Amino acid sequence: MRKKVRILILMFIFLFSGMTLVNAHTMQQLKKGDKVCVDTKVFTKFYAYLWKHGGNNNNWPGTLMTKEKDNDVYCYVANSTDETNGHDMIIFNNGNDNNDKKQTIDLSTLGGGLVYIFNENGKQTDGSNNGKYQGDWYVYDKSALVNLVKKAEQLDEMDYTIETYQNLLDVLNGASGAKAVSEKPYNAEEMRIKLENNKFFSTYEEVYSKLEEAIKNLKERYKIVIKSTDNGSLEVNYKDKSDTEIVITSSASTGYQLKSLKITKINSYDESNNPVLDENSEELEINDNNIYNYTINNDIYIEPVYEKITYQMTFKVDENGTIYDSSNKEIKSPVTVSYGDDYTLKIVANEGYDIDKVLVNGEEYEFQDGSVTINDIKNDIEVQITFQLKTYTVTIDGKEHKVSYGATYQDLLNLID
Repeated sequence: MRKKVRILILMFIFLFSGMTLVNAHTMQQLKKGDKVCVDTKVFTKFYAYLWKHGGNNNNWPGTLMTKEKDNDVYCYVANSTDETNGHDMIIFNNGNDNNDKKQTIDLSTLGGGLVYIFNENGKQTDGSNNGKYQGDWYVYDKSALVNLVKKAEQLDEMDYTIETYQNLLDVLNGASGAKAVSEKPYNAEEMRIKLENNKFFSTYEEVYSKLEEAIKNLKERYKIVIKSTDNGSLEVNYKDKSDTEIVITSSASTGYQLKSLKITKINSYDESNNPVLDENSEELEINDNNIYNYTINNDIYIEPVYEKITYQMTFKVDENGTIYDSSNKEIKSPVTVSYGDDYTLKIVANEGYDIDKVLVNGEEYEFQDGSVTINDIKNDIEVQITFQLKTYTVTIDGKEHKVSYGATYQDLLNLID
């Protein structure tokens, strides 16, 4: 009883969901030597599984069918009495690699049912006057449409003119568009196959055809090639409702700035699809907001150049000392430094003088052994250095006196008075 229930469930699955076009000999009963064929361009293999009501079945998925030479027809030839005796139907399938008695992938396309029926009178029936096929007509596998929808969704509007791209979107996303149809359940009314003038027809077929045509008719915009470069990037967008007006936005890496922006016409492409550039180029004027409007009338090549941001260091040093860089070269103000640099300077006081103060942008800096390091520079720097005379302590008659470097003997005598 369980086996019979499983068989009936399997029969239901195939009768009311599977679809493909079946060409078979008109036969009252499958006999040894009879040839049954399936016409398909979708799969590379097909099996013929014989089912016998109330009897034993061959092992699923059945007998592998043979592809006819130079076409997409797969055929099965009954070659034994055991195969032909008393069977009710043939179930065409693509094989199975597990034990759930279901197909590994959906069988496709528009056309007749996958199940070829012999009734007790030896005829095939679908309940219609034609009496050819079994089951209702549905689209079972929409993979062709779904794949086409995915392809359309991956297309970038930047690549195509507004008019043709908008037409694609209309077909793709319209109320009865490709995406809407691809998401409908298989047994929806719009997905039902209808026989019109002996040709199969459905909304599915109509929308698929329109989407395929919309993709085919897309017209490309002018091609924009951006040279890859370090320390920054460009983003290019078309202005609304325009196929020629573009906006170029520059984004520099931290510590860098756009130095130059060159645009060159592309005359052609070589065998490797590399652009062949015109001899003349246009240099855009760099601005502070890094947004540039440009009109294109042909394919263009955009070449940005980024450089590190630099700052000026100025030095104010009085006449009583000298400053040197880390290589012991005397510093001549101003000095150019790059973003994030460290800068070390050595301060040498003249004879008789000591370093008084070091101010960096007005802030007092500590110095050690006459050396000062300014770390992580991210703005212009002003360094002020002052010196003072050395002083000494002189003790006379038990009293301490302060005297400056260069004091004379008379200066000392004046201390005694």
